[in-house]
Amino acid sequence: NDTLQWSALRTVKTELMREHFVKGAAFTWAVPGEGGGRWVLRVKTPEGKVDKPMPVMTCDADFPELIGLQLVEGRMFDREVPTDAQSAVVVNESAVKAFGWDDPLSEALYAPGDSVDQELRVIGVVKDFHYTSLHTPIEPLALFQSDPRYGSGTLMLRLEGGDTGTQLAELEERWAEVMPGADWEATFLDDSIARLYA
Repeated sequence: NDTLQWSALRTVKTELMREHFVKGAAFTWAVPGEGGGRWVLRVKTPEGKVDKPMPVMTCDADFPELIGLQLVEGRMFDREVPTDAQSAVVVNESAVKAFGWDDPLSEALYAPGDSVDQELRVIGVVKDFHYTSLHTPIEPLALFQSDPRYGSGTLMLRLEGGDTGTQLAELEERWAEVMPGADWEATFLDDSIARLYA
């Protein structure tokens, strides 16, 4: 049951945040450095809508702050605004430039549908950042607040400096209390990124 699974994952996030050394937590389906896949989205032009295959990152409302995204215009996702998880998108500066948008907050992307395209309102613009390898040119990017009822992902934690071995042991213990029988796997983002250049 996806709803029960998500409820358990939200509980895990809340419980792990109780550890004094956890300074932030967020779910994402696109860990920085790994990319998040590509979707075909549509952009409105004077000639009509045009298909634009582009990288996407799906995440919860805490993700932009956790990884330090810099807002250039508009706002980030807000869990108190239900439509953010249904029909909103945050784009990067490269998208604004590539699509020739003078006023990005009045624009939208469109998800192709069987009969009607779904409008995704642009609510914010973030400064360009490398979401894959530094060797990969930055492309137009769309960030979505993921619907919590679907999918699985990665829970990212920001830890304060300290004995990481002890911290991980405490986190694993708390994980086992909330998710008995579920596998625990932890990696460090720095290590994952370093492997891109090994």
